[in-house]
Amino acid sequence: MTPNIFHKCEFVYSWRISGDGGTVLFDFLSYMLRPEAFEPSKHADEMEYVYSEFIPNEKSQAQDIKKERSYGAFTSTKDNLTAADLDKIRQQERASRSEGCPKYAGVISFDNAYLRKNDFIVGNMLDRQALVDAARKGINAMIDKSQKLDANNCYWVGAIHVNTGNVHIHYQLVEYHRLEDRRITYKNKGQDDIEQKAFNALKTEMTHFIDKSAAAANLTEFQRNVLAPHIKSEFASSIQKINALIDKLPDDLKNSGKQWWYAKQNDVTKNEIDSCIRSVISENQTLQIMFDTYLHKLDSTQAMFRNRYGQNSRWAEYKEHQLHDPSGFYSRVGNSFLSICREYYNTKNVNFEPPEDLQSHIDLDNTSYFPKTKTYLSEKESEGFSEKNEPDYNNSISSQKSKVYLSENKKDDLEDAMPYDSLENSDIPDDLEMYLSSRNYDELYEPNAPDYNSDIFPQEPEAYLSENDKSDQAVERLRIDWSKNYKLALDYMYGNEQNKSEVIKKDPEKAFEILSIESKSGNIIATYDIGKLYDSQMLKSNDGDTLSQQYYSKAFEDFHKLLSIVSMSDDKRDNWTKSYLNYRIGKMYEYGLGVTQDYSSAIEHYKLSENKYAYFALGNIYKYGSGVETDYAKAFDYYMRSLSSKGGMPFASYAVGQAYELGQGVEKDLSSAHNFYAEALKGLEKVFTKNHDDNISYKIGMMYLNGKGTDIDLECAEKYLLLSADSNNYKAQYMLGKLYQSDNKKDLQKAEKVLIKGAENAQDKTGLCEYSLGKLYLSQERYDKATSYLERSAAKDNYYAAYTLGKLYQKQFNDDALAEKHLMHAAEHKDDVMGIAAYRLGKLYLAQEKSTDAAAYLQRSAAKDNYFAAYALGKLYHEQFNDNTQAEKYLIQAADHKDDTMGIAAYRLGKLYLSENNRRKALQYFTNAADKDSIPGMYAAGKILLDSRKSTEVSKGIRYLSSAADKDFEPAIYTLGKYYSSFNNTKAKEYLKRSAFEYNDPNAQYILGKVYLSENKNEMAEKCFRQCALNGNNSGQLAYGLMLLRDGQKKAAYQWLRKSARSGNDIAKKIISGKKADIPFEFRLAGCMQAQRTLLHKSSSMLRNALKSEEAKTARLMREFEIEQEMAKAKEQYHSI
Repeated sequence: MTPNIFHKCEFVYSWRISGDGGTVLFDFLSYMLRPEAFEPSKHADEMEYVYSEFIPNEKSQAQDIKKERSYGAFTSTKDNLTAADLDKIRQQERASRSEGCPKYAGVISFDNAYLRKNDFIVGNMLDRQALVDAARKGINAMIDKSQKLDANNCYWVGAIHVNTGNVHIHYQLVEYHRLEDRRITYKNKGQDDIEQKAFNALKTEMTHFIDKSAAAANLTEFQRNVLAPHIKSEFASSIQKINALIDKLPDDLKNSGKQWWYAKQNDVTKNEIDSCIRSVISENQTLQIMFDTYLHKLDSTQAMFRNRYGQNSRWAEYKEHQLHDPSGFYSRVGNSFLSICREYYNTKNVNFEPPEDLQSHIDLDNTSYFPKTKTYLSEKESEGFSEKNEPDYNNSISSQKSKVYLSENKKDDLEDAMPYDSLENSDIPDDLEMYLSSRNYDELYEPNAPDYNSDIFPQEPEAYLSENDKSDQAVERLRIDWSKNYKLALDYMYGNEQNKSEVIKKDPEKAFEILSIESKSGNIIATYDIGKLYDSQMLKSNDGDTLSQQYYSKAFEDFHKLLSIVSMSDDKRDNWTKSYLNYRIGKMYEYGLGVTQDYSSAIEHYKLSENKYAYFALGNIYKYGSGVETDYAKAFDYYMRSLSSKGGMPFASYAVGQAYELGQGVEKDLSSAHNFYAEALKGLEKVFTKNHDDNISYKIGMMYLNGKGTDIDLECAEKYLLLSADSNNYKAQYMLGKLYQSDNKKDLQKAEKVLIKGAENAQDKTGLCEYSLGKLYLSQERYDKATSYLERSAAKDNYYAAYTLGKLYQKQFNDDALAEKHLMHAAEHKDDVMGIAAYRLGKLYLAQEKSTDAAAYLQRSAAKDNYFAAYALGKLYHEQFNDNTQAEKYLIQAADHKDDTMGIAAYRLGKLYLSENNRRKALQYFTNAADKDSIPGMYAAGKILLDSRKSTEVSKGIRYLSSAADKDFEPAIYTLGKYYSSFNNTKAKEYLKRSAFEYNDPNAQYILGKVYLSENKNEMAEKCFRQCALNGNNSGQLAYGLMLLRDGQKKAAYQWLRKSARSGNDIAKKIISGKKADIPFEFRLAGCMQAQRTLLHKSSSMLRNALKSEEAKTARLMREFEIEQEMAKAKEQYHSI
């Protein structure tokens, strides 16, 4: 059997680095990053995914990859590496290679079927991020397990390749420094071989991550919290099935009152209950999909356990236990069925006797007598209020959901549509500019723009007023009637081109004519649709808004009148009408159609309705927090209730798919998301064949645009969006404008044309198209037109237009007054959820030196978890207000924020603590910054650790300083040179030369001169001292003067010594005053003064004798140690004989 994960790792001591030249040695990093490795082989049918995110699709773009593209490589901390990152890695490689460190080159290859089975490959999509996370866990586990590798002393790079039949990961691992216990002189003795246990740790960790050992727990949770409750609800909605199961239960069970428990039944009864469970599932398509998915996951989890623990382990029969154990699926669902049966049996036979005068027309099996706590629609209700003369439209799902948001997903569709802005330098605290120049922060969400023209369902199934209640002559004509005339009006309203012999073109005027007749005859849904004609601007009128509300108000009033009548009726058919009317009233409350918007009343009526449309509406309310706290779990439950009802519900399928995709209210599951999206798309396209409603075509277009339940298909997306836009759907007009600005469909003339049409569309109550058109003109530097449309959009309370205008007036027109006006508008807006406008306004006030006003808006932004605002406040309180307490509060917020990815806030907080002499906390945050690749953080942490008495901390400090020095941070280069100058001249000169000559640092020049002086390289020393003196350093002036004095150039020497003395150098002052004994020892030792030759000779002789004595002692100690080692080996050999 093919192993799920194959791993191999080797190492070499010599390797080529890009730029070295030659071809004899191999450059493994270049091999990892070759472009063709990120493209699937033409013959590898198993894997078709292309890393388009990293590799240009066009060959002509390949040459620009280094400048513009992110490589497909990743590290322990970065998901994607840029060319600059790779250059730094190559610099570190050179340092590692010079120290004799080995390079480990490894490959981790996967069985693609294994990745598919665990949802790392879904369709033709590889979950790259998940595989990166798995690799991190595995490689880091290998490093931690190995006794030869130190996590603080090594770095690695990985890359996912798809150019063969199997997805695989190449990685290279290199040490920063050669450890003392593994010197290169012993390289042939295997001391660099990584232990097998470390390799095993890599595979184990990756296996656990990929096949999700927690799958069992998640599967049990799914069975208990999702699947079982929905099966129970479906059973509870069918009195027929409840009675059928009760008839099959033994009499002793029904009469005992105590034994209604699955585990206590005999096998025959259990089989009857199990059969009933399977019947309930098989008759509901959604439940069948859920159950099949559950069984599939049981099989895959069982196979995983068998592979891991063996065929004879207790896990080998995992599926059987999960299905049939006392706490398993059938037992749990069986208990719920028995509970329902018991409650119904006792209620029917003991607790309730219906009045005799009702028995003639009320079925005792009607759900009216069934306890209401957890029931769903009856079977007939779940069919969608259908009657025997049900119209062809009843299988369709319509779009009459007024004021819905783009694509039912109020945020995400707008997010798809939103043109993202880059964060300009003026948005960034001044000292962050060099670090954040490439960061995008203004990734604004689109406004939650309501759609005033759409219902979810354009054709509701029929429901009729009871014939038993027509005594009130004033209202007896009120009805819900899907008459032939009403259906014909809908054909004219939306168009019907399905029957080619009787094609009906869209004709709103004709629709209005027919609907008016129906409305006057008492058909309430016709009255409502006239309101929609005006609301959607299908009918043009200067008083369109007023007229639409008048008709909506009339429909709302009549819905209520009819509900009051049928509520008094006992006719079974009127149960359907009650449910339908409650749904329609709830919808009008939710969106404020003909009545003041009232979410509480909407929820109340939806719950009374108890049909699939109402459940879907309740799901949206809890998903988006409309008048309630956002509750994804409750939303998911309502969506599933909607799907559990018969008749199909593509909008609910879409919502469930999205929940699985985003992990909202349910565990993230891309495979399930794809399945539900596909089910939604299929249902929506079926609806569209019968009703060309513009909101349905919009929804379908968005699914093709974003690849939801299908492959991305821009042609289909454009087709459906055009159909929707042609019906004056402003959302479709907006999205087409975006599509025509994208690289794949770029046509700015078309974009401008469709957005101009959208900008004139009165449905666009929030100015979305005007905003987008303004942004288009802004990108073309047509500032007058951009300002005009953005002003129009902002006048409709569009947050993003106000924010963009604020930036435009501040940056382009230098008009702070208008910038303040629009930024104030945006900052006070409810959509400033991330405090971006408040932050920019705070920055504007800072530039105007209005510190108090700036602090107020920055605090408002920081309260919304805005990282930049918290950082700016910390800086403001520290530097302007001298309030370290407040500065610490906001800098901690920023430093602990997920957006402090480069450790900038952590570094500033460390500086604050250091200024208070709190070195422990300072080191904590400097280290935090350093671990996020902050160069100043590396330097500061290294400086503190270098002063430690613990060798491990000193070594860590050297690593931090080395990393900063490798990134050309001069203070770190100087510090390392100074540190090494006391005991390692070679290392000292390596760093001091860079600091002294590349950066012209006088301190480095002085210390380097002293190093050369100690080696009697007087000419080099004099050169360093001279440059130091010319840079105005008084110690360099002193040293250079003494060197000149040594050479007999007394006059020049005196001038430099006097300069040094005047600059405050005490030694120079004493020498000038004639105190020759105060000449620094190193200069006297080197023989710098003619007058001190004899003294220097004696000093040098004494020093040489002392050194010789120490060398002799050291040699003796080394020899004694070697003898002890040889004796120990001899003893071992003796005992082994």
